[in-house]
Amino acid sequence: MSSSSKSNSLGGARLRDLRVAAGRSQLWVEAEADLGTGYLQRVESGRVAQPERSTVERILGALEARYGERREVLESFG
Repeated sequence: MSSSSKSNSLGGARLRDLRVAAGRSQLWVEAEADLGTGYLQRVESGRVAQPERSTVERILGALEARYGERREVLESFG
């Protein structure tokens, strides 16, 4: 696994952790962030190699992530 894909999967895992901690389903976050069905699962699993920054920001907004959490996730995706 390249360091790029490894960091991307870390970003997806961090998003999943934030979502679970917030008690939200993937479907709920997708609706709140105006994403297609199944997209968040692909991001969380690392199958989406490089989600757009604006998309990650919408997901973080839906999760009401704190500043430090947002910065950590965005840095994970590069």
